[in-house]
Amino acid sequence: MLAYMVPLSIQTLALRATTPDQLAEQVAEEYGLYVRLSEVWMLLGYNSISAARRAAYDNRLGIATSTIPGRKGRMIRSRDLAQWLFTAARSAETISNRQATQ
Repeated sequence: MLAYMVPLSIQTLALRATTPDQLAEQVAEEYGLYVRLSEVWMLLGYNSISAARRAAYDNRLGIATSTIPGRKGRMIRSRDLAQWLFTAARSAETISNRQATQ
């Protein structure tokens, strides 16, 4: 799968999910137990992978990352990513609904 397709695919799953657990299952099924930071930095709102890596290093990412022996890069647990995305998607919907009613 092309690198830019991963965030779009995960974003679609996040918008369709009805519960965080459902989203976590779908993300884990599609991408495994861990997702590379380099694949989802755009979804987390960063302008570059370098900025996301720096935020992870400084513990400012807003989501826990870890390294796995024998694998390159920072990893995010699928369940943690799903929870973060579900919350972010619902927050965006709430803001949109408030603006629409004003």
